[in-house]
Amino acid sequence: MARIGHLKVSAKGRIRLPAALLARWDLQSGGEIACLDVGDAVLLFSGGVEAPDSGPSEPFTEARRSAVVARGSSWPPPRKERISFSVGGDVWNVPWGRHDKFGTAAYWIDQTISGGYDDDDAFETMDFKTATVWGLLHGHGVVAEVANAYLDEVMALLKDDEAPSAAAVAEVLATPIKGFGLYRYPNRKADFISEAVTRLISDPPPHGVDALRSYLLQLRGVGPKTAALIESGFRGPHAEVHVNDIHLRRALVLSGVFRSHWDVDQHYDRFEAAFLQYARHGNVPPVALDLCIWELARDAGSEAFDQSG
Repeated sequence: MARIGHLKVSAKGRIRLPAALLARWDLQSGGEIACLDVGDAVLLFSGGVEAPDSGPSEPFTEARRSAVVARGSSWPPPRKERISFSVGGDVWNVPWGRHDKFGTAAYWIDQTISGGYDDDDAFETMDFKTATVWGLLHGHGVVAEVANAYLDEVMALLKDDEAPSAAAVAEVLATPIKGFGLYRYPNRKADFISEAVTRLISDPPPHGVDALRSYLLQLRGVGPKTAALIESGFRGPHAEVHVNDIHLRRALVLSGVFRSHWDVDQHYDRFEAAFLQYARHGNVPPVALDLCIWELARDAGSEAFDQSG
């Protein structure tokens, strides 16, 4: 299905293609694309082409519907001067900033769009049991890639035994996975997972959003962050949740979206409310914005934020 996207153009005229497009066209290490200037639009095609002297060339025929339409006037979006927030009686304004300057409010919205994070096809939702196990595997110092690697192992156990003992889950978590090593705190997480999947059988989760959050917070090992993570896996990129961690706090305190005096243990609801307002200002799915900031801020490291401050 044809889809209109946005390309990022730097002040030096360099174009940045969305990450999803780079992967689909195998251009992660560079390569060649062809373009057709049709006046107020440009068609981009994977691979270099040589247009014949007359008549349409093969890449521009019906067989090449992978083209992306890029209008010069569509990006960057109209500049905003400031955006406003209101959380718990506290009202403040934040400079929107340049979309190509690291750390501004505009920057993270731009990265979410240009990086393809706002593409619904980039997210695979999970059934509620899988999302619950996935969420519980994260946190408490467990690296995200390790938690993701162990999900299939635990779900394979649940396929054979829908309510396994904590000892059975711990045995799975204590078995190293090549390339990822050992899972941290296998016994502790095994207790949480065993209790949670047993609860799902005896007391199935409710359907309402507010009731579901309350239900999740009653599970042992589930706090606001893990509850939000579970909901994001279950509901997808448009879920009205925010998975708060140090990388997002560092990034959004710098931009002004988060207040520096907030404490995550006491004010999680404030962080989430501000984040959801921010996603609405940028007109991007909350979970997509959350994932974009988390990935890019984690890769950038704290030094990048120290230099930007």
